[in-house]
Amino acid sequence: MKTLAIYALEVLACSGVLLAAYAILLERHVRFGWCRAYLLASTLLAAVIPLLRIPVWPGKVIEVAPTVALPAAEWTAEVVEEAAPAVTPEAICLAVYLIGVGLVAGVMLWQVVRIRRLRRGAAITRTERFTLVRTPQRIASFSFFRSIYLWDQIPAGELQAIVAHEASHVAHRHSAERVAMECMKAVLWWNPFVWLAARRLTEAEEFEADSDVLAEGYDIEHYMKTIFRQLFGYSPEIANGLRDSLTKKRFKMMTTKTSGRHSLLRLAGTLPAVIGLLCAFSLTTRAAEVRIAETEKAPADETASQDATKKKVSVTVFQNGQPLPGAIVLISRSNVGTVTGKEGTAQISAAPGNELVISYVGCQTRKVRVSDKSGAESFEITLETESNKLDPVSVTLGDQKTPAPQSAAGAEKERKAKPLYIVDGVERTSIDDIAPQYDRTDQRPQKSVLHRSVRFAG
Repeated sequence: MKTLAIYALEVLACSGVLLAAYAILLERHVRFGWCRAYLLASTLLAAVIPLLRIPVWPGKVIEVAPTVALPAAEWTAEVVEEAAPAVTPEAICLAVYLIGVGLVAGVMLWQVVRIRRLRRGAAITRTERFTLVRTPQRIASFSFFRSIYLWDQIPAGELQAIVAHEASHVAHRHSAERVAMECMKAVLWWNPFVWLAARRLTEAEEFEADSDVLAEGYDIEHYMKTIFRQLFGYSPEIANGLRDSLTKKRFKMMTTKTSGRHSLLRLAGTLPAVIGLLCAFSLTTRAAEVRIAETEKAPADETASQDATKKKVSVTVFQNGQPLPGAIVLISRSNVGTVTGKEGTAQISAAPGNELVISYVGCQTRKVRVSDKSGAESFEITLETESNKLDPVSVTLGDQKTPAPQSAAGAEKERKAKPLYIVDGVERTSIDDIAPQYDRTDQRPQKSVLHRSVRFAG
């Protein structure tokens, strides 16, 4: 209810300002065609401007704390339906508004019906410019779209001037403008400025038709007498005709010369009024920007966030042009890694920007960076042999054997738990029993080749 009241007040304000601008700057100072266009456009703008919402002014910035998920709880409630009032203020206003629309629209439609009835028994003459309908009913001459309605008893001396006047209405399509204005009157019947604008539109149309008649060379005194004699009879408001209510203004307009200088400047003078109304009623602030305050993420949250952004990375390792199985692929600064298979390929999940470290015993370590692009990614890495070789170490994985009987299980487990050292083919029980050998020629210690065999429990 409050919103509708505010809208109505804003429409009234817009209509009043725009109509005042017309009366001060345009009326009788610019061409009649521009006056008609302004009256129609301003009436429509007055209803549209309050409905516009153009976000221009900066909105507020609201910072809120992040929401915390609470444990799910079961709530029980009883839904009680509140009885709606039988009659609300909104319903009353809507009913009154619709009644007003129906009355104004009904009057307009009734006028159209009466105009159509005038064709019964009338003499109809069609020309290229208009259709002349001479009816036996005593009416004031008027035109409606391309038809001119006349009383068939009009003297021949007055007929030419009257037809010229109504033909001007037909040529300028004044009837279409009148119907459009009547429709806006029906929708905005509660706005008094719309009725005033419709009256101004009728005046501008009549002034324009009179101006066209006098421009054709008709005597002004004879034409004014013809207008006086046409004051009697039926003339519908929706049509264009010779009416007594406008007679005084029309005579004044015909006898007063108006200057059309600075017409464009006067039209431009109405723009500040339109812009001011837009700023007052249409320009609004932008929507408030809600920012969530940043908080330190718990380790679990960081892990979940990283897991959501990880992608599948394939790494194929080569050495001397051949796939290299057993190479280690490790994510830098983490303990996440994998080993290449028989075809030298390993699959690993890594986040964009992670650095992968590829290493193998006796080869130079390589590093690659995972790109920021989405989707799976693959790398082909070639490892070069290191120049400084390490002492050869042989690692032999023992074959799995069938578990020993239950009685010898303890001894077998103890034997498999200890490493076995073989130096130059001789088995040693401890590394302390291994002594270095010396070359007799240059007296330098000669390193023994250590073969370490590690057996794993089956």
